[in-house]
Amino acid sequence: PYRVMLLELGVHPIEHGSYVAVRAARFPMLDPGETVVKKVVGMAGDSVLVRADQTTVNGAGVAGPLDMAERLDMPLATLERTMVVQSGELFLVG
Repeated sequence: PYRVMLLELGVHPIEHGSYVAVRAARFPMLDPGETVVKKVVGMAGDSVLVRADQTTVNGAGVAGPLDMAERLDMPLATLERTMVVQSGELFLVG
């Protein structure tokens, strides 16, 4: 019933498909400072489209339907967006 993830500590190049551990700062359903593991699906210059049914990066599907809206009691429209990942930023899912 439990899932364990082992992370190698250190400095490694980040690329599409990498998993990163980040401290929650602006995740509404998490306590500030809580560590979460996310998958890198977008890097600088990538085009991201977040829709209710699917998230795509450069036209390729990377994540399924948005279930976060229900958990946060928010309208889907507030989470749907189109963006280009800026230099120094990552787009994470999971």
